[in-house]
Amino acid sequence: RQAWLDWWVPALQVKSFITIVMSSTTSEQAKQPQNKQKKKKKKKSKEQDQQQQPPQTQQEQTTKRRGILIVICAVCGLTILLNALSGDPQISDHTVVKHSVVLNFGVEGSDADEEAGDEEDGSDIEFYCDWKSNGTLDGCFDLLSRRIEENKISGHQPWMYLGDSTMTRTMGPLFNGINQIGSIAPGVSVKLKHLRSNGDRCRSMDYLGLPALNNKIDRDNLVPWIPPNHSNSEGPVDFGATHSFCFDCSGCNPSLHSVNLESAGTTKQLTSIEYLPIEFAVDVSLPSKMARTTQETVVRYMHRKYQGNIDPKNSTQQKDRQAMCVVNTGIHDMIIPRITTEAYARNVLTYWTLLLTGSKNGKPLQPVCAQIIWISTSATLNYRAYLQKNDKIKKWNQAIFDLVSAPVATSGQKIDGLPTASFLREHVSIVDIFDKSLHTKHEDNVHLAAAPYYVPLSALFVKLKQKLWTESVQDSHE
Repeated sequence: RQAWLDWWVPALQVKSFITIVMSSTTSEQAKQPQNKQKKKKKKKSKEQDQQQQPPQTQQEQTTKRRGILIVICAVCGLTILLNALSGDPQISDHTVVKHSVVLNFGVEGSDADEEAGDEEDGSDIEFYCDWKSNGTLDGCFDLLSRRIEENKISGHQPWMYLGDSTMTRTMGPLFNGINQIGSIAPGVSVKLKHLRSNGDRCRSMDYLGLPALNNKIDRDNLVPWIPPNHSNSEGPVDFGATHSFCFDCSGCNPSLHSVNLESAGTTKQLTSIEYLPIEFAVDVSLPSKMARTTQETVVRYMHRKYQGNIDPKNSTQQKDRQAMCVVNTGIHDMIIPRITTEAYARNVLTYWTLLLTGSKNGKPLQPVCAQIIWISTSATLNYRAYLQKNDKIKKWNQAIFDLVSAPVATSGQKIDGLPTASFLREHVSIVDIFDKSLHTKHEDNVHLAAAPYYVPLSALFVKLKQKLWTESVQDSHE
């Protein structure tokens, strides 16, 4: 029955198309006498020549025109029939094929969602998990738990959150969730304590405590701040592009919290959680004397804060000071004029290299991140007034996936000093939230509603931390 329909429906479409064309030809013939009457008043000589033309010649022209139209219709119809009967599977424009695994980056109304979910959702990929619109984050919890265990991450290692306002909105629910953990062992409970923060987007260098180029911290050696070069695909692009040492984001304020264990009236710090605003993969919002870009400045800060006073020969101590880094950029990068997918991927790779190796091309430092958990860029409402469009976001998410799954060269050129794909697969995990964000209520073009999105996303990290901290306390008691 289905095969009959596959043939008959296109055939009916062809028949209808031919009927329309033929009726159109007939109506044109019916209009010819009226047109001739109008032309007769203006050009009588021309009308007389047309009237003297033999009727058989006009009939032959009509027949020839009709024959040409029939041939065209026949060719179109044959094409439709061949496509209908070929049976070749068609891959949706919104479906990405990756190494024989179909990973859907989501489009409302697309059938690829269901098919990808029924077959393979990427859960078998060692570094990747996704959050479906109608699914949970259980698969991501299993993946990240396994990665933490494989890399021997301890409960003492700090957690760093690096991103823009979409990351900031995860922090509030995260802190609320940690405060609700309570007891993790008999007589031992977790308490979160706020240590410091900064509420001004132009005073982050004060928070970092690093010598700036012409910031008030270093008034004796003023050096002009250099604006961003957008032709090099670097930010900032809005407020920060015209105000030195400022971010585009007005609500992305750094903060530091300590995680303490309370037992028998005593309090002992276990680890820390810190958020640092980084809006782009490469930008010059926070240059310092030691580095030109924000990313290099932040790495210098993390190295000094967490690894500055440890014995360089003590590998265990070094590992305990390397952070679990939750990272994303993308929404702000899309506003950079004429930025390409390749340029964005190259910038992200450079950013990862800084975090995982502690150096770019300058003096090598110890790695500041033991593992990177990359949160893919979320979907937008596709408002015309904004440059963040979902088709572009899907391409960029795909490019980041390819950095880890494919050879490291992003534009056909090998860049010296960048890690291999195998190294990235060991140290980078991708949490793909695009499909969930596409089908979730938004508060504006880029920010989502807290309850269905930010709260469960932060709960994933609360659950990971609780498991890690509980195991750490149990190990210390053994």
